[in-house]
Formats: sequence, structure tokens, C-alpha cells
Amino acid sequence: MHWSILEIKIMQEELFFELSRVTDENKRWEIKEDLKSLKTMLSQLKRKKDRFFPVAPITDRQRIEKNISFVKSYTPSLINSLYFLENFDCLPRYPFKSTKVNFLTQKKLLQTFFESINLDEFYSKMLENNRIEVARKKYFMTDAIGLTIPILSSELPFIFTAFDKKLKTSTIIAHEIGHAYQSINCTNLDQEQICLDSVTTEVFAKFLEYLMIEFLKKTEFCDQAYLLEKNKLDSFIASYEQFNYGNYYSSGKRLIANSLMFYFINAYRHNPTFELIKEYNNVFLKGEDIKYINTIPISEISTSVFETYESFLANCPRKK
Repeated sequence: MHWSILEIKIMQEELFFELSRVTDENKRWEIKEDLKSLKTMLSQLKRKKDRFFPVAPITDRQRIEKNISFVKSYTPSLINSLYFLENFDCLPRYPFKSTKVNFLTQKKLLQTFFESINLDEFYSKMLENNRIEVARKKYFMTDAIGLTIPILSSELPFIFTAFDKKLKTSTIIAHEIGHAYQSINCTNLDQEQICLDSVTTEVFAKFLEYLMIEFLKKTEFCDQAYLLEKNKLDSFIASYEQFNYGNYYSSGKRLIANSLMFYFINAYRHNPTFELIKEYNNVFLKGEDIKYINTIPISEISTSVFETYESFLANCPRKK
């Protein structure tokens, strides 16, 4: 899985030509952002020193203020409903260590996973168009081990992920495919801002990542799947216990997104169809995710979190 330097350069040339012809300011902004992203990607591939990272677009201040207001009003009730997490301070020590797998095995697992959830056509399209780069080092100037780079003027985005020969890389690719799948519906400036500003931008990607873990439980890598799940559960407990009131908006967004991830994964376990997540995805793309979240009783979200922890404790393998 690698980007094509030649294709990126051709795309650059086409965009430079398009920029010379376009007068609409929004369209010119989109092209300039795409050119910045492509230049950064080429620098990554060539390991040059003149590295920079594309700047996020200037967003609608009114929308941001609306999101901040929602997080501040919603998060206290959510935290109160998750009080039972105090009893899950220490999940049992997991007896299995993370093991390494080769890239071909991961590739096969990903293909089978996406076939199981009917996203194999989109995944194959990303592969055929060289839109996925798997490298040994992280994308520079970011600690992210996975990154989706939307190119507004292109049909498909690009995905970058660092391969450390561990099974978690496959779940990271699943996560980024979630972002990529959403971004193909965000081709104009307004929709792109909605995705960047949204309180729940990460939910669909997190859902796919967790779904990949569920898939791995049915394979020879069952032990590793439960290790990945334990890491997620431990991280969620930490985000609940160490909620940063000094950075309320960021911490609140993370807590809400992870809670919704548990809500959707729990719903999928009871009824393994994509209807619920498709419904959410549609309102997300319309910028109506806050309205949608308010229709879900917080008690249902907290119950989903509780049931996910209970399921893990009941089913995680233990050495004899």
C-alpha cells in the first residue's frame, strides 16, 4: 500500500492549471489547500527537510460557538451518568502480549473485514487508486499514527498510517477508512467545515475501528482483539477520571465521541446492520449531529458503555 509520486505530481500540475483559471474565492481556497496537502505528502515521501502541515480552514465562528455551548451543557449530564466507571478502576491484567504479524496477513484481514460490512468496494477503490500509504515512520509534525488527507478537488482522499508490524495497524486503517468514507460526501467548502467543526467528527471512524476489533475476535487473533479492546476501555476510563476542566471543549468532545462509539457498537451487537450508523452519518453530513444526539436518552448511552465493559469482563480470554 503506497501513494504514487507520479500521480500526486500530475494532480499538482492539474490543480495549478485550474487555479490559474478559477476566480471564485471559495474554489480558489479549496485548490490552494489541496496544493498545500499534496506538497506536504511529497515531502513525506521524499523525506525532505522543508516540511509543513496544511492549515485547517477558517471556520464559521457561530457554528463553533454552538458546538462549545452544546459540549458545556451536555458533558456534565454524561459524566454523571457514567458514575459506575469508578468501579472499573482496574480491569484485570491481560495475560497476553501484543504480537507482530506480517503486512500480507494484515492486508488479507482488512479485505475480509470490509467484505463483511459491505465496504469492500470502497476499500478496493482506495487501493486501486493508490490512496493508502503505509510507512514505517509517522507523518511528520503530528503524533498521529493514522491520518486522512481530504483533497477537496478529488473524488477520493488519501490515507497515511504507520505500520509497526502489530495488529493494531489494521484497526487504524479501518479508522481512517471511516474518515475517508465520510469525506467523499464533503466536497464543497461548507460541508468540509461541518466535518472539521463537528462535535462528533470521530464517531464513525471510531465505530469502524471498534468493529474491526469485533471482527478479529472471530479469527485466530482473538486474544489480540481483546487486548486491543482492553486498551480502548482503559483509555476511556482514564478520559472519564482525568476529565480536563481546563480544556473543557476538547475533553468534552472526546468523551462524547467515545461514548457514542460505545452506543453504536452496542447497538450493532444487538442488531448487526448499518442502518443506525447510516442514519447518524446522514445527519452528520447535514451538520445536524447535535440535534440527533439530543434525541438519544443519555441513559441509553451510559447503559451501552456499561454493557460493553460487562461484555469484556465476561468474555475476555484468560490463561489457565
